[in-house]
Amino acid sequence: MPARRCAKPPGRPTFPARIFCLARGGDWNAAALTLSTGEALGHIDAETGTLLARFLDPELADGAEDLPLPARPSPLVLRLMEAVGQPMPTTTLPLAFAQSDLRSNSGWKTRIEAGERLARTGAIGPNLLLGLYTERGPAASGGVWDRVAAVQALEAALAASDMDAVARALSPPGRRWCRPSWRCPSPSFMASGWPRCR
Repeated sequence: MPARRCAKPPGRPTFPARIFCLARGGDWNAAALTLSTGEALGHIDAETGTLLARFLDPELADGAEDLPLPARPSPLVLRLMEAVGQPMPTTTLPLAFAQSDLRSNSGWKTRIEAGERLARTGAIGPNLLLGLYTERGPAASGGVWDRVAAVQALEAALAASDMDAVARALSPPGRRWCRPSWRCPSPSFMASGWPRCR
């Protein structure tokens, strides 16, 4: 299988980006040499250097304390922290970072919460959020799981053309999936994912 390579970035890549791409391309020796060179030339600060060193050699983390979480990570730092076994929550980071939580290797609850954040601003389509809500049965109760159960109950009622069940799902307290700050029910959310009642 050919080594995975990074897309060529516009302009000149930074030393950390170059190291990351060399490693992903399978050239670990060149990545380690670039790290040493970047540190010697002062192009890589101490914190980033430690993070990259652990990324290139996981044995450095054996018995070592966790790295401090950066207050304002770049997308590359976020990915590196994940790679060294210290994934960072994105809930306190800018909205764009929530996209990374939609990947299949994130937990279901994490993906739902990221989907809700993104859907609230129109960054993802309503059908994607519906797909997250209906992926499987609720794992527990309370919070996000109440919203999952409520959306699934509404979907089942619509599929069965059960108007009484639809009315219950759309009436308080059935509208547990609707947060006060949202405009609910959303016509686009309903029309895009659910069948029309006969």
